Amino acid sequence: MPARPKIPEDLKQLLIIIRSGRLFALQKWIADGKRLRDPKSSDYRTDVLREAVEVGFHSIVEVLLNAGGWSENDLTEGAELALENRRRDLAELFLSRGGKLNQISFYLQNHGRRANGTVSTGRRRSFP
Repeated sequence: MPARPKIPEDLKQLLIIIRSGRLFALQKWIADGKRLRDPKSSDYRTDVLREAVEVGFHSIVEVLLNAGGWSENDLTEGAELALENRRRDLAELFLSRGGKLNQISFYLQNHGRRANGTVSTGRRRSFP
């Protein structure tokens, strides 16, 4: 099995900023014109949008989205990940920037998942 490519140092620093919730450091990073991703890499480990959703800090996600340059696919994946993490507020940020939901994602957004991971249909049973 080949070794994974190393994550570039600058992106490691950016991921640390996101993981630690340092909003002002992120804003400075962007203002300084530093890169937010490696366009040559599709490595999920360097996906800053994914990391921001996993951290769940709304303002960090919003700052990253405001920086721009995200494809529709990036925005859609972010919305879907936010829904998987039960963060409708984050999903709405991605959707407002151009992300799309498929039917399954739309269903989950409107009905959610139960704590055991099964999908809720929204129907209530009545018992005699």
